[in-house]
Amino acid sequence: MHAGCGGGVDRYFDGLCRAFERSGVSYRGVVFGRGVADEAADLPAGTTILGSAEAPLHERWQLIRKAVSASGLQPSKALIASHFALYGWPVLSLRHRGVRLVSHFHGPWADESAAEGASRLAVLAKRLLERRVYHGSAKVISVSEAFRRLAISRYGLRPDRVAAVPAGIDAEAIGKRTAGVSRREARERLGWPPEPDRRIVFCVRRITRRMGLENLIDAVSALAGRHPELLVMIGGRGAILDELRARVARLGLENHVRLLGFVPDAELPLAYRAADFTVVPSVALEGFGLVILESWAAGTPVLVTPVGGMPEVVSPFAPECVLGGSSVAALVQGIGAVMAGDLVLPGAAGCEDHVRRAHAWETVARRLLLAYG
Repeated sequence: MHAGCGGGVDRYFDGLCRAFERSGVSYRGVVFGRGVADEAADLPAGTTILGSAEAPLHERWQLIRKAVSASGLQPSKALIASHFALYGWPVLSLRHRGVRLVSHFHGPWADESAAEGASRLAVLAKRLLERRVYHGSAKVISVSEAFRRLAISRYGLRPDRVAAVPAGIDAEAIGKRTAGVSRREARERLGWPPEPDRRIVFCVRRITRRMGLENLIDAVSALAGRHPELLVMIGGRGAILDELRARVARLGLENHVRLLGFVPDAELPLAYRAADFTVVPSVALEGFGLVILESWAAGTPVLVTPVGGMPEVVSPFAPECVLGGSSVAALVQGIGAVMAGDLVLPGAAGCEDHVRRAHAWETVARRLLLAYG
């Protein structure tokens, strides 16, 4: 059960459902859609759109309760896995019938809202709802040990009720889209500068405050003078997109930073392939960083800030790719070292091999089933 709001959590949910299908696991997935495009989306076979994400909240909650009741499962055998606390809430009212709720903790909703400037009342309401849902869950599943610790401390959960299971990826699917495609060809297909002397860095994020995009732009400003070949492509949409456009214009970085807007999932593998490397400049609340796995699967190395669960993901493979901090200075140092040749990043074959061995969705799906209990 998921919100269908776009971004990494949607790709996580989609990948997990498809892994269940390939493994012969029986499940029913439900999401809330956002219009005609969602109605025609290529959903996993076991997944349906329950209703509109724009419908009044009480109607969405009622649809969730009806979907659980109509599942055909005996209540004592029904296990509901929620990927958003807001949609785990209506399941709590069914626990007296034996329905078990497992909550995936992808991030602290209230804290994320606070970081984006939500009112104190809205933040408090979200925090109270999260706490109630997580305390009412039979198990809480985080995507990293860092977020496991956060869930325990933020909501006062018992450690034995919170498990960390890293995210997975269908590396084969991404590999098929980029197989035999050179960096130059990927750039040409996307309409990016094809010249081999342009060093392109890719960053795809929700365009929100905690993603560190302001710091990234400022770092480019500091580097552009001595590295005129540097070009940072930033994909995504969000609340501060216009603010970032103004920042680029004010710093005169039009030849060094391009804001691409929304990049469709179908184009993401090409975008990763087209770049010399990817950067994830988050400053807070980064549970895992699914874009890391996606970039590796396309054969492109990744630089990350030491925030949340990202060091757990990157360090076993390429500890040199974890920056010394999330500040502008740390980004300047790390990106500058790559540009100058002082930091050698992993090659394409190494990235692809590692992500296939360490993060296959089938392995992750089996671990999740065990964690569900």
